[in-house]
Amino acid sequence: MGIGGLPDTVVKLLKESGYKNLGVHTEMMGDGTLELIEEGVVTNDQKKLDRGKSVFTFCLGSLKLYEYLLQTIQRHWRDSQTKKAGRPKKELSEEEIKAIEEAYEEYRCNAIVKKY
Repeated sequence: MGIGGLPDTVVKLLKESGYKNLGVHTEMMGDGTLELIEEGVVTNDQKKLDRGKSVFTFCLGSLKLYEYLLQTIQRHWRDSQTKKAGRPKKELSEEEIKAIEEAYEEYRCNAIVKKY
């Protein structure tokens, strides 16, 4: 997911959205992604590519994240050395991109309303 305000916002919105069984194919695994896994938002069960596994190039986060990865390394993640994690074979559909944009816009509008 990444580090910073935008990735944190995406994680927050995904947790609030009610989505379940999403998959991860990203460059960086962080604490936000772990939160989504723990809450069942991310399961990787519906992925067509690398089903059941989170695919990422590197991780950066808390001790809790590293302990999780050490305990689940064989079952839950795939080394992306042979694949570019930041560029999955399947591009996002127009609907998927629109959903991300709408979630961000809703968050931004709510933040503006709260400010005033």
